[in-house]
Amino acid sequence: MTPLSSANPSPHQSRILPKATISPAELRDRKQQRSETGKLCREIFERIRSELIENHYNCFIAIDADTGNYFLNY
Repeated sequence: MTPLSSANPSPHQSRILPKATISPAELRDRKQQRSETGKLCREIFERIRSELIENHYNCFIAIDADTGNYFLNY
């Protein structure tokens, strides 16, 4: 029986794309942007919270931080 994999892979087996490296500055910027987006969404949610609890309890909500629009999914 032929083994499905070997301990020594052939030299032709490699990643399709090179391993991506992200600089610490870019990671910091991404985290900051994510945090700011989260704050905007939280502000929008708090503004519409009472209506959501009253009329749409137990729904999933997705908020667009740029426009303030939101989507409800039952």
